[in-house]
Amino acid sequence: MYRQILVDPNQRDLQRIMWKTSADAPVKTYKLATVTYGTVSAPFLATRTLRALADEEKRNFLTQQILSQLLQRGGFELHKWVSNSPELLKDLSTSSYVFDKEFQDAPVKTLGMLWDPKLDCLTYKVKISNKVNFSKRDVLSEIARLYDPLGLIGPIVTKAKIFIQELWKIKLDWSEQLPPDAMEEWMNFYQKLAKVNNFKIPRCILLPATIRIEVHGFSDASERAYAAVVYIKCFNESGQSQTRLLCSKSRVAPLKTLTIPRLELSAALLLSRLVKKVVPILQLPINKIWMWTDSTIALAWIKTEPHKLKTFVSNRVAEIQALSKDYHWKHVSSKNNPADLISRGCNVDELLKNEMWFSGPDLQTDEYEDNQLFPDPSYRDELKCAVTLSMTEFINNIKAKESCNKEKYLTADEVKRSTEFLAKIAQLSEFKAEIDALKKVKVFQKHNRETSGSSRKNNVAVGCLVLLKENDLPPCKWTMARILRLFMELTVRSESLN
Repeated sequence: MYRQILVDPNQRDLQRIMWKTSADAPVKTYKLATVTYGTVSAPFLATRTLRALADEEKRNFLTQQILSQLLQRGGFELHKWVSNSPELLKDLSTSSYVFDKEFQDAPVKTLGMLWDPKLDCLTYKVKISNKVNFSKRDVLSEIARLYDPLGLIGPIVTKAKIFIQELWKIKLDWSEQLPPDAMEEWMNFYQKLAKVNNFKIPRCILLPATIRIEVHGFSDASERAYAAVVYIKCFNESGQSQTRLLCSKSRVAPLKTLTIPRLELSAALLLSRLVKKVVPILQLPINKIWMWTDSTIALAWIKTEPHKLKTFVSNRVAEIQALSKDYHWKHVSSKNNPADLISRGCNVDELLKNEMWFSGPDLQTDEYEDNQLFPDPSYRDELKCAVTLSMTEFINNIKAKESCNKEKYLTADEVKRSTEFLAKIAQLSEFKAEIDALKKVKVFQKHNRETSGSSRKNNVAVGCLVLLKENDLPPCKWTMARILRLFMELTVRSESLN
């Protein structure tokens, strides 16, 4: 194609080459008159030529016939046609325009991926060797063959990345053989790679007559990696819906250990960047974009003003808020989070059996909005504290006519006070009889102290209820116990006689 495009004569001096027919022949200088393969500008010039050709003819590349006629006028003769629609190929008159018969039903390479036009799905082709011993260089070479630009088999690639990182941790040389335990782990993973060829991933991501499109992004992190995965969900006129895997991205956790909440926040940032990059490329009318995470801490950070957070968290929260200001962040349980799979990695067998990875979880958006704002148990506890604090503050406001805390989120001291209050209410409800008995004991002891002065009488007996004092806990959290046995301590005093 490039050799069919002439370069402007004024620009040909930039494409000079020197050539001689033999070692003794004089050097001659030539100017290349056409676009040259390998130059930086070649892809742009070819694409720009096609656009100029379409603008001159005032046509779009709609059908095979129009495309062929249009390009023939520019000197481009198209060949090797392949399509998932037999109707598109039926008008081809010469056999030189189609693939050879032996390749017509086989997958063809498309932008580095394998596409099966008959099934209209993306596939993979992986060959494994019969080698028994592997070095770190061999392992990296085999992993590099897993070309997966969209991350459709991301969990498998993530497991391979984690294994490579483990080899770096043990400081293995490039040509050194793997140690026995690492070799066993690698062989278990490597021998199953051939099953990657069984994947058939649908290329089409939309339903016919689609009227509504949503993008759902999920993020998750583990101690070894963090990842993001994006799905597209569409609805048609008849009310049917379909969710398809769009792309994913993963990164291994840094060697410097980070806490899980910080890794979860890094995963949320990775998701924000991925969605921000993918949505414009789709060129589809997206109605809503949902972002899901199973980390309540990361979700609270994202909804907090960055200047209130520490530097590491603040920088990432600020970028997330800037990238996802028009998106809706929500909480999802771990069992419904497909990013959990890619953040931990898995073998081929596990991914083949996992339907949620390719079709996404069954999320009812309206249900999550209305009834499951805090689906996680830890969120329910926080909600109880918030309700309790709101009631106590309401009472205090009536008395003091002012609010103690006008911020949107609970402080640590408020959560502590609310928890202690709820614990006190629970103790009064569940241990009413025991508490009444303790109060009677206290009153009896107080009466004894008042009547006997400095002489104290021991009123502790078997069956009495007592509280075990703990200095680092408030009284409402002391453990309640019942006396089962008494051990009397006898003290012998001896006086010297003069």
